[in-house]
Amino acid sequence: MSDVRRLERQILVRLSPELADAIEAAAEGRGISSAAFLRSIASDAVAGATPRDRQRSPRKTARPVISAEEAEIRGVVRSLGIAGGAAVQLTKTLREQGQPEHAAAEVVVRELREAAAHARDLVRRFAP
Repeated sequence: MSDVRRLERQILVRLSPELADAIEAAAEGRGISSAAFLRSIASDAVAGATPRDRQRSPRKTARPVISAEEAEIRGVVRSLGIAGGAAVQLTKTLREQGQPEHAAAEVVVRELREAAAHARDLVRRFAP
């Protein structure tokens, strides 16, 4: 949870794309979030607004946009991690039960880890 205080209520408002763009531009020009910009206008327009209602939240930085290919590679890395974790648990169980298949499972774990490392390298190499 963020260090910024949380307000208890929210109101959903639907806007035209043009109005939403204008609000976002005005907020960005002031270095605040769109929500803080609208809170400021609303608190100035109604009686009984408290100083807390007028607090400004800083503009959040946008996450970098990633390509579809990068998102797909990241998904593969995540899937390899999940599969690797499951393989480790399987290998552990086979070893504890004295099953001879644990040696083959350990090879699979090693290969999954290598594949995940290779996929992570691809993400680093081709990420913008």
